[in-house]
Amino acid sequence: MFAYLPSSYADLKGLGDDVIASHNGNPRVLALVAVAIGIVLAALIQQLTGYFTETGRRPVRDIGKASLTGPATVVLSGISIGLESAVYSAVLIALGVYGAFLLGGTSIMLALFAVALARHRSADDRGRDRRHGHLRAGLRQRAGHRRDVR
Repeated sequence: MFAYLPSSYADLKGLGDDVIASHNGNPRVLALVAVAIGIVLAALIQQLTGYFTETGRRPVRDIGKASLTGPATVVLSGISIGLESAVYSAVLIALGVYGAFLLGGTSIMLALFAVALARHRSADDRGRDRRHGHLRAGLRQRAGHRRDVR
């Protein structure tokens, strides 16, 4: 990133003179802060999703307790906890996008660039695979299956 961005806003092509005049400093810092927002966002979402899918945590235990009363309560409990986790994730994403957007100041072009950088860093497929692995392991454990260890 530092190799591709110039050291001043005046050296950026495609920005209007009003944007260049209103922004002092180094565009590399804007990019660095936007990437940091994306990394923090990814870490927070990973922790939040881990909380809602790990077998030792309250949400999964509550769904297990609901299974004692019948299948309908399991479905309703699972849907409600799933929606609850989605709300918290959406709030975190909205805060991350808003924070990155504020980095652009008065320039829509710089604000969207910062949002794109933050989004790029928060797209962590390894974290998603890890979270789904916790869920699969919990389901196997609840079903009484054991994983073969070789």
